[in-house]
Amino acid sequence: MNLDISGTCAVMISCLSESWLNSSHFSSTYQLPNYNFIRKDRDVGSRGGGLAIYIRNNLIFENLDVADCRETEMLCIKIKCIVSEFCLMLVYNPPSVASSIVDNFEALFSKSDVFLKKPTVVVGDFNIDWSTHSTIKNNFDTLMSLHHYNQLVTEYTRCYKDSKTIIDLLFTNSPTLISDQSLVQCDISDLFEVVCNIQIKFQKRHFHMYERETSEKLMLETSLNRPVTWTFIKLKIFHVPIMQPTFWRKKLQP
Repeated sequence: MNLDISGTCAVMISCLSESWLNSSHFSSTYQLPNYNFIRKDRDVGSRGGGLAIYIRNNLIFENLDVADCRETEMLCIKIKCIVSEFCLMLVYNPPSVASSIVDNFEALFSKSDVFLKKPTVVVGDFNIDWSTHSTIKNNFDTLMSLHHYNQLVTEYTRCYKDSKTIIDLLFTNSPTLISDQSLVQCDISDLFEVVCNIQIKFQKRHFHMYERETSEKLMLETSLNRPVTWTFIKLKIFHVPIMQPTFWRKKLQP
């Protein structure tokens, strides 16, 4: 199968943790062509933190309200792709409260069962070193495994002086949802970008529906009269320690 989506850049969804945005920063300043911009700032009076998502404007999505998880910051959306949908949760867990994450996720799962019923991708800066066997790592791993979430990042995501850690994590409760994942060196910090491809299944008869809804040019060459796999969404997360709109633009432009 050969598939081309005219006018679509490689990054369909881009997630940023530690955006450092607050009420004094207008969303219009950070808008990018062909993207919707979603943000969740840290509470007024608190410095740092904040989450933001850029999502291509030909993707249908809705915001998901989640239960108050205290110190762990979360921004959640549900993405709809004609015959399938999945949830995306972006997380920033500050290092000063890293030990609270187990209680926070237990509260989330007990109050928001959508993340248990729907295929879901959870990405972000958790500030829990997955390369160790610490108590907090083991407890969080046990909790996520109990709800059928697997963590996929196995390489170091932060290398600073003599320290190497895996703190930028990628979870999913649907093994067939993610076709691959990799790390890319971030050029403004000691962090790596976590990149993965999301695999969405369509049936042949739905391609024309998608073409009408997105006004994108689709070219499909296949004689298969059965469901085919169409991998076209690249989900990208990178962590920016300070506001860098110029950097965001450079990363997202074709």
